[in-house]
Amino acid sequence: MDRSWTSEVKNCVQNINRAIKKQDFIQAKMLIDTLIQMRKDGARSIIRQDASIALDYITQKYGKEKPTDFLSEDWKGDFKAIRKRLATLIQTRNTMEMKLLIERMNTVITTNKDQSERSQSVQILSEIANYDVKLIDPYEQKYLQLLLSEKDTSIQRQLNELLVRIDPSNYYGDHSKTLEKLNHREKILNVTVKYDFSNDFLRYKVKILNNTNEILWDVNYRLNLYANNFVIRRIYPEFYEIYEGHIIYLSVLRPGDMKEVIISIEPRSPQIYLEGMVNYKKENENDYYAIPAEDLMIDILEHSPKFQNLEKKIGVSHIREYFDFHVKFKSSNVFALPDSISPKLAYTIGKTIIEKLYMILSLDVMDEDPFFGEALFYGKTKKNEETVVILRSSAENKSLEITIGTKNNSHLVAMQINFDSQLRQTITTHPEFSPNDKLIELRCPSCLSSYDKPRDWCPWCGETISPDKLLS
Repeated sequence: MDRSWTSEVKNCVQNINRAIKKQDFIQAKMLIDTLIQMRKDGARSIIRQDASIALDYITQKYGKEKPTDFLSEDWKGDFKAIRKRLATLIQTRNTMEMKLLIERMNTVITTNKDQSERSQSVQILSEIANYDVKLIDPYEQKYLQLLLSEKDTSIQRQLNELLVRIDPSNYYGDHSKTLEKLNHREKILNVTVKYDFSNDFLRYKVKILNNTNEILWDVNYRLNLYANNFVIRRIYPEFYEIYEGHIIYLSVLRPGDMKEVIISIEPRSPQIYLEGMVNYKKENENDYYAIPAEDLMIDILEHSPKFQNLEKKIGVSHIREYFDFHVKFKSSNVFALPDSISPKLAYTIGKTIIEKLYMILSLDVMDEDPFFGEALFYGKTKKNEETVVILRSSAENKSLEITIGTKNNSHLVAMQINFDSQLRQTITTHPEFSPNDKLIELRCPSCLSSYDKPRDWCPWCGETISPDKLLS
């Protein structure tokens, strides 16, 4: 704790420490709320600054700023039972509960004083990383800070292995080399950006590393928004405060600290432009400094699969089995059709777009009254990667649905945006399409799942759907 803090902040932090030591977690949470209020509405700039730094101190010491529960530094876990439960979660693909387990293990390795408890917690995290490294990816900054502060060599090795899993290009297999690299960084504020794919979406990853000797506060990252280019769907970690939908408040960066933001983006155009800026203040100063991040221009169609020109149809049973049991990534997009575009017309347009990709139409089933159509397409890339596309259109639902299954995530995103852009261009320029019509994407703003037809609630999460939140 910094003795130079203002008395209001210092007294609040002392009371938080006392409450947690007594395990009076309700009182601790109330005091933390008070500190958060100081950060937002402090009467003087110095109070807001000190409250920001103090909240970062709380996070470093206890694992979270606003935890759902604190864990005692003497907490003991039944790791045999935890591993058994994790095996069940992996078998059932229960990522929601796995995320809760990650939070608990993160708290243990941050706060527990027992070396064995911390070590076993890192082992649990490693097992989760073996299942899906993207689940632990948002906590890279935490593991980096822990690596730098950890005194036990064996846990340093474990944390380093975890970091290598997250970003093999940035860390060495030998933990001592990683530490040497981290301790000899250039004394600047470093901002790096990159992207990858995550099922339906693109993940934009921003790392901000404070290699200076100064505490930086009021740190935020502003991502420029461009109409009809992309939509921000999620921002991780979820505890960051978000302003105006695209300004991410990161609070404080101490010397040596790194903070990472992962922004889940739904492309709305074949070319995506990602431009951002880090803004911050130096300790005891009230003027903002700004550092631009590297601009990324991503041509998503460059990731499109190159299909072989197959001469014979593939059996429907093989295609359905492959889609049901072997594809790694699946994605569905559903479009609500305007009254001017019949489901049959939309179905015909959709089939034409997919066939242009050199995919084979293996099944085409249509009922006329009321209209229902289902087409099954199969493609094999020049690297022998198989892809399945299912197209459905229904007069009852007044919608067109495309579902893609593949083992290559970048192929999936590229095919979806390719189909989306061609479908919109073809339908909106069709003579029957009127100027007031819209082609609306049926994706729940809350859980991000596609659903079958226009409705005012999501069948997956039960949340109310406001029409003005849907994309057209």
